[in-house]
Order: sequence, then C-alpha cells, then structure tokens
Amino acid sequence: MKHREEGFVLVAMIWIVAILAVITLGFAHRALLDQRAAALALDHSKAQYMARGAVNYAVADMRNKAYVDGLIERARAQLTGAAQANAPIGETVRPLRKSPNLLAGDSSYSGANVGDGNTASYSVADEEGHISVNTAPEEILDNIDSLGMRTVSAIMRRRDTEEAPEEREQFLAIEEIRLLDDIDEEDWLGDDDTPGLRDLFTIYGDGKINVNTAPREVLLAIPDIDESTVDRIVGFRQGDDAKLGTEDDRYFPSLETMSRQLEIDPTSLAPLAKYCTFESHFFTITGFAALRQGKVRASAQAVVHVQPGSAAVLTWSEGEFGPQDAY
Repeated sequence: MKHREEGFVLVAMIWIVAILAVITLGFAHRALLDQRAAALALDHSKAQYMARGAVNYAVADMRNKAYVDGLIERARAQLTGAAQANAPIGETVRPLRKSPNLLAGDSSYSGANVGDGNTASYSVADEEGHISVNTAPEEILDNIDSLGMRTVSAIMRRRDTEEAPEEREQFLAIEEIRLLDDIDEEDWLGDDDTPGLRDLFTIYGDGKINVNTAPREVLLAIPDIDESTVDRIVGFRQGDDAKLGTEDDRYFPSLETMSRQLEIDPTSLAPLAKYCTFESHFFTITGFAALRQGKVRASAQAVVHVQPGSAAVLTWSEGEFGPQDAY
C-alpha cells in the first residue's frame, strides 16, 4: 500500500513538473514573440523615418536650387532693366534667355547603404512629362487611342461646364479617370508593349507637355506631329547608350536648339511650340527605405511645386511594405 502511494505521488510530481515546464515554455515563447514584435515595430518605424528623410533631403535640394534660380532671375531682371534704361530711345533690349531648368529631367537617385544591409534612396519624376487631365487641350485627348469620344466628352464636361459652373470639378487623382465610362482594365493598366492610361496622365501642370521628359506615347498624342519626328526627339534624348534614365541623357533648352540639333525645319516643329514646354515645375519625389536585407520596407511620397525662389510640398503620402519572413 505504501509503495502504491509513493508511486502515485511520483507520477503526480512528474505530471506537475511537465505541466510547469509547458507553462514555462509557453511564457518564454510568448515573451520571445513579444520581443520580436517590438523589434519588428521598431524596424518599421526606422524604415519609415528613413523614407521620410530621403524625401525631405530631395525637397531641401530642390528648395536650394529654386532659391539659386530665384537669385539668378532677379539678377537678370536687374541687368535687363539697366540695359534698357541706357539704350537709345526707341530701341528695345531683348531680355537675357533664361537658363535651362536644372530640374527638367526625369531623374533617379540611388541612396547610400547605411549599414547592415539597410538602404535609403529617392527618385524624382517629372509630372509635366505627362498629359494633364485637368488642363490639357481637347485635341490632345482626342489623339489618345484608348480614350473614346464619350470619355473625352465626359472629361471636358467635368472641367469646362459653362452652363453650370458650380458643377465644374477638377480631377484630384488620376485614378478618377478609371471610373469614367468606356475605360476597361486593359486600357487602364496597359501591357508589356503599350503603356496604360495610368502611365500617360497627371493632374498637375498648365496643360503643356515637357518635351524633354515625356514618354514616346505622350509625344505621339501631340496634334500634327509625325512619328518620325517623335522618334528623332526620343533618340536624341537617349544619348549615346540609346537608353533613357542614364547619365548621358540629353535635353533641349529651346525649340531653336531642337531644330538645329535635329536638323529639322522649325515649321515642322510648330506643334511643339503650341503644346509643349522645355521646363517643369511639378515633381513627384518617392523615398524608399529597406532594412534587414530588404525584408522590412517603407516608402514616402511628396508632390512638389517648384518656382524660382521656392519649392512647396503639395501632397504627402506614406506606405509600408512587408515584412515577409522578417526573421
């Protein structure tokens, strides 16, 4: 009887020890999960701050350049005014030509590795290299194959309602185009050979297209410009390596320069004078950060309006990506 009681006590003790071990392991596992969750949240915060910092760095760089451009513009105005005052009566002094916009190109910048496989970078995209759905002339919209007559009419009615001005409403995002009639998923997204409508439009700008940054498909929408001229423009911009977005890309400072460099009669380039510009003022800056060899990622994006002397942030958005298998 005594041996049975001792055996029962031993078995009970073994079960108690096993249960306590399971409880201890459970608490340890929970503590480990909490620790990992806290580390993950910290990494997300770090990545987001790095992405914000990349955008703020780009905005500061633009503001510095805009400030310098403003000083140059004021100096030119003073020089031109002084020359006009000293000119003979009846003679007009032509203003000095404005220098090419340093921000005209569609630029991409790679960020530095900040240690332990962590990276931060930003890119700058020219909004006026696209067609402004809010201000582009109707004849440009008519030249886009994937936009039907009903869709063009709907766009024009929305932004040019003369009979009921209170109904006039600008597009606040290009995604609103997707909601219009007669636009299907294929037209909106495009494919490997043809860009979709989402890649052609912007909501910013005065309606003129930057000939230095516009994709070929956007330039083809310009009325009365032939395809061979567009190909020569894009070919010149690509530089010697025949690729856009590289260091040897080239830009046109003016229509006269374009005519001379491409050896094209200025009359053939007349549509560009009407519908195009050679500098831009609206840019989208995208900052991107990655930690733990890219397993934790975050982004931030700002649209900036650049003018001589100032660069104002119009919109700001942020996002997080992952993590997947972060540990």
